[in-house]
Amino acid sequence: MAMLKVATLLTPRASRMPVTVKTRFVCGGAPVDVTVINVTVYGFMAEAEREVRAGEAGILCLPWGEELKAEVRWAQGTRFGAEFVPAIRTFTLAQILSLYETDAR
Repeated sequence: MAMLKVATLLTPRASRMPVTVKTRFVCGGAPVDVTVINVTVYGFMAEAEREVRAGEAGILCLPWGEELKAEVRWAQGTRFGAEFVPAIRTFTLAQILSLYETDAR
């Protein structure tokens, strides 16, 4: 990843990096299958199999077993945006982006 891209990803309200990563988000005590649509070190947007509510705390379960705490900031139907709490490491972001690059080929 170019240094310019990394610097862009670290800025507040950074440009979202488009991805398509199928995983699970656990909120309200129950797991829900989601497709992460875009991501930064600060948060992500996803499409879920069921509605989630703004304000819900949850855990995004990554395919390699890492769990990221997040809080749902907005929800509209089955699409929602969540903020990572705390922001994720750039290494973790790079791993998520590499999943997309591998799947997209």
